Amino acid sequence: AQVVGEQILYLDDALQAGNRYFYQVIGFDQDKQPGVPSPVLSHAWDTLPQPPGAPQAQAGDRQIRLSWTMVTRLLDGRPAPEPLTYNIYRRQEGSSWTRINSEPVLDAWFQDLTVANDITYQYLIRTVRTVAGDALESPDSLMLTARPMDLTPPAPVQQLVAVPTSQGIELRWQPSPE
Repeated sequence: AQVVGEQILYLDDALQAGNRYFYQVIGFDQDKQPGVPSPVLSHAWDTLPQPPGAPQAQAGDRQIRLSWTMVTRLLDGRPAPEPLTYNIYRRQEGSSWTRINSEPVLDAWFQDLTVANDITYQYLIRTVRTVAGDALESPDSLMLTARPMDLTPPAPVQQLVAVPTSQGIELRWQPSPE
């Protein structure tokens, strides 16, 4: 196990595809006396799906559209035996990754309408395979960066008039409030 801040992380990297694993943690005090066991957690494990390919981000006005190539295969190259979905992760510079889709994404695109203009966002996409009710995520896609911008044109000028002069026509107007 590894201590990271106030968390203890354990990576079980000896998993075999097609199995369900059960975990329980017991803490010990400085005298090596065991504490109360944690609840038992279980998770199915199998071959992960491939990550989404060719990801793209297109920034608009208060929105970013993500797209990628639909995944149909597992990491070992076999066809996926069940339908695959996607999870979308976003962060701003200096913050941590957060999943932004509340439901699985079924198509190979996602429209993020929760962004603000003039802020740079980074995205990762992961393919999700559901095995025995547990979600298994692919490795990360390539990271995408996008910055939405205000694309609304300014209001038109006001009180435009054309005045004939000896040298041609002079245009006069009140400036736009924007």
